[in-house]
This record gives sequence, structure tokens and C-alpha cells, in this order.
Amino acid sequence: MIFIKEKNYLIRIFLDSKKQWLLMCKLSLTLLIIAVLGSYSATLFGNMVDFGIVGNVSKIYNLLFIIIFLAIIKSSLNIVHSVVARIIVEKIVLHFRGRAFAVLSNIKIPVLEKKLRLGDLSTRLNSDLESLSDLLSIILNWYLWVIVYALVGFISCFLLNWKVSISYFMIVPIFIFLTQYISKPIEKQQKSLADNLGLAMNIATESIKSNEVVKSFKAENYINNKYSQYIDESISSNKLSAKIGMKMTMIKYITSLLLLLSLFFIGVFFISANIITVGQFITFVILSANVRTAIELTDSMIKTARQGTALSIRLYEFLDLEIEMNYEILSDENILTDDCICIKNLKFGYSDSNNIFENISLKVKYGQKIGLIGSSGSGKSSIIKLICKFYEHQSGELIFLGKDIKNWSLNELRKHLSIVTQEPYLFDGTIYENVLYGNEEATEEEIINALKEAQLWDFVQSLDKGLNSYIGESGSHLSGGQKQRLSIARAIIKNAPIILLDEPTSSLDTQSEILVQKALNRLLANKTAIIISHRYSTLKNIDYIYCLDKGKIIEEGTPELLIRKKGYFYDFKAVQENYSQP
Repeated sequence: MIFIKEKNYLIRIFLDSKKQWLLMCKLSLTLLIIAVLGSYSATLFGNMVDFGIVGNVSKIYNLLFIIIFLAIIKSSLNIVHSVVARIIVEKIVLHFRGRAFAVLSNIKIPVLEKKLRLGDLSTRLNSDLESLSDLLSIILNWYLWVIVYALVGFISCFLLNWKVSISYFMIVPIFIFLTQYISKPIEKQQKSLADNLGLAMNIATESIKSNEVVKSFKAENYINNKYSQYIDESISSNKLSAKIGMKMTMIKYITSLLLLLSLFFIGVFFISANIITVGQFITFVILSANVRTAIELTDSMIKTARQGTALSIRLYEFLDLEIEMNYEILSDENILTDDCICIKNLKFGYSDSNNIFENISLKVKYGQKIGLIGSSGSGKSSIIKLICKFYEHQSGELIFLGKDIKNWSLNELRKHLSIVTQEPYLFDGTIYENVLYGNEEATEEEIINALKEAQLWDFVQSLDKGLNSYIGESGSHLSGGQKQRLSIARAIIKNAPIILLDEPTSSLDTQSEILVQKALNRLLANKTAIIISHRYSTLKNIDYIYCLDKGKIIEEGTPELLIRKKGYFYDFKAVQENYSQP
């Protein structure tokens, strides 16, 4: 077909929908039967004309009843075709929505941070998929019908009379060449249109999320101008596509007129030469109309295919992003070590030209609670990300529970970890649902106990719907301390042996910090923990401390030892104590 080109992503959509191939075959077979019946009806109609010319009325009535009977069968099959086509489209879109969510759930953190914008992602997974669904419906419901009818009609025309067919269909390649040539820029314009709409959506999403910041800095005009810029560029792309479409429409009407005139000129010539009868010419006119319809719709089909390709490219740009592979454990061989986590000469950077740290080493013994302190950018959070396998280190060793971290599958590794961050990550739902994310098999009684240990149960009981209270998007109905304690309850219910805390109290007021600290104490009981904090109150019961600066450990030891040394940690503690004085 004329639409199939190298690396055509619209074709890839159908190739990746293997589960629908049987239905597609049934759909094609149904259309083929409809087209054959239509071709046979056209032949019968031509015969009626010839019988009418010679005055054989009885045969005309017999053929008329057959044509009516075939029309009823065709109508029934058309209904079947419409229903099957709709089912195929729904299943294809559902399949790709599922794939898209699977990619979103398993996408690598570096890819998520570097290559995706929330607004553009929302456009790709919502409006783009809806538009693609509409295009697939048009292709399967209408264009496939037109193409099958045209092919059957074309073959029938040649079987009827090859001389007439060759004479009439000679100009078809010229029309196809013109429409192909003119439509080439459409795919580029549709891709540009979708990209600019995605960028505009991203601006709108960011404006909503950071509305207070925008207003406080009086940046409304700046945001509006950026949004308008992308919208204007989208409009420009759309206008250019429309201009190209107008040219194609003009060519379509001119060519259709030429085709029609040519058809009747050819008919008069061959009837005069007694090569075909009047009835056969009528049959040819009906059959060639199906071919002519396909030719007239060639521009529309090409445009639709290019639009579908542009949307498919955007979809696969997301689907082809690198995801985390939960591979099988490579080796069960344990490394002899008494440490829960052992880091040796580790090198890591978010880019090849910018290393966060080089040759860093630290140990965490079983049941030990270690603290990481240091200025922003010193590599504290990067250590936690490496332990969680959100990122992979370039060189060195990271031994986790006696085994090289490279030999852990993601699921098995993360079963041993619970993480509480500075900004609690809560889901749009109820309190019950948010705690359940920690352990989907937890009972209601266990969830209540977790909330009690997180110092949040009294608050939950005060709500009208209790556990089933809706917390809003990202916990917008909760205070900062309540959100943090809810995330701690989620970590408690998971009951992982290793706890990772990344600035869990840094954004809280004093009263909230006291409650959160009580919850943390319960969470950390009998656990191994790595704690990042700028607050001495969070670190005062720590077993061992590593002080980092510019990716290097500049000081380490127990709190008592480091205080006696009067180095970095001593200054850190002194600043905290002075700050807390009235």
C-alpha cells in the first residue's frame, strides 16, 4: 500500500496489536464478502439494463428480487463490520493505555527527570491517544471499507473488459503521485502541532502547580506569553496543514471531473465499436465508482495516515523510553561481610562530565543507624538513590545484604527498603488507601495500629469519614506534619528491615517536628537506618555519622567522638544549639 514506508509508526501500532489480528482478519473477510456481493449486484444491474433494452421484463423482475435479497445481506454484514471495528479500536487503545501506564510505572528515574514534562506527558497519554483512537476508527470503519471495495471493483472491471479498464485507469498513478507529493509536509506539521500543544499544556500544568509563586513574583505576563507562544506556533502549524489540504482538495475536484469525463468518452467509444454493451458499461460505471471514490479520498487517507503517524511517533517516543528491568537474580553467591550495606570506592555522577563523588566508602552494620550530613550537593541523597537502584554507579562496589547490588532484582531489593523523604509522596485517594500502598495485604486493624504508631490516629478519628477520608491531590487537605506522619505510617505497615530517611523533618514547625519525631522513633525501632538531616534533633540518637562535602567524606565517627574532635560535626551541632536558644 502507498502508506507503508520504512519505520512507519502507524503500521507499528497494528503490528503491536497481535491480540486483535484475528478480529482484524474477520473484519477484512466481512468487508471482502460485502464488496464481492456489491460487485455481483452491479453485474446483475447491468444485465437488467440489457434485458430491458431487448424487452425481457420477466428476467428483469427475477434479477431485481435477487438484488434486493443481496442488499439485505449486505446491510446486515455492514452492521457486523461496524461493531467489530469499534471493538478492535477500543481494545487497541486499551492495550496501549495499559502499556503506557506500565512504562510510566517502571520508567528509569534518570529518564523521568531528564526527558519528561508533566504537561506534555499528560497530552501524549490523554488527548493524543484519544485523537489516535478517532483516526483508527476512521481507518477501520471507512477507509478500509473504501480500499477493499476499490480493490474488488478494480479486479471486477478488468474481468468485465480489460480494454476499457486499461483505458480508464491509466491516469490513476498521476493523481496518486500528485497527492503524495503535496501531502509530504503534513506529517511534519502535525508532529509540530502536537509537540507545541504538549509544551503549552506543560506550561499550564506548571502554572497551576506553582500558582502562588507565579502570583507572588508577578510572573503572570511571562507565563501567559510563553503559553501564547506555543499556542501561536500550534496555530501556525495547523494553518499550514490547512493550506496544504486546500491545495489537495482543489486537485481532487479537478481530477474527479477529468476522470468522469474520460469515463463517458471511453464508454461512448467502446459501445460504438460494439466492444461492450450498454448494460456492461453501466456495470463498469458502478464498479469504477468504487475505485473513483478511493481515488477521490486518497488525499484524505494520506492526510489521516500522516496524522496517525505523527501521533504514533509521539506515543512511541514515550513507550520506547528506557524502563527498569526486573531481571532474575544473576548470582546467589554471597560476599563475606558483617555489614548490612557496604560501599567501597564508589564513583557516581548524573552525567559523564559531572561526578557527584569519587572513591567514596562507608559501611552500615546490621541494626545500626547512621547519619549523613553535609551541604546541598555533597552527595547525601545520591547515596540513597543508589541503594534503591534508582540510579546505577559507574565504578566501585555497593554490597547490599551480603550481595553485589547488581545481582539483586528490583522487586527483591526494594522489599527490604522503606523510604521517607522531605516532601511526602501521597496519592489522590483516602487515608486508608495511602497507608495500604505500603502493604496491600494489610488488614484494617494493622493499618489502624500503624496510624497509632505514626501519631496520626487521633486526627483520623476526628474526621467524619475516618479512614475513608479523602486527602486531596498530593495530600492537599492535610498539614505538612500530617502528610509526613501518613507517609511514616505507610513505611511502618511495610515493615522493611532497612529505613532510609531523607530530611524527614526539615520543612516542619517545632510542634509538628515533635510529633513526627515520635513517629520516626517508632519506625526506626529495631531497624537498620540511614538518615539524612540538617537538624541535630533528628540525629541525636544516631550510632555513627558521616560528614560529606563536595562528594567526599571529610569526617566520620560516633557523635561523641566527632564532638570531641571539634570539627565539622561540632560546628554543625553548635549552630543548631545556638539557633534553638531563645
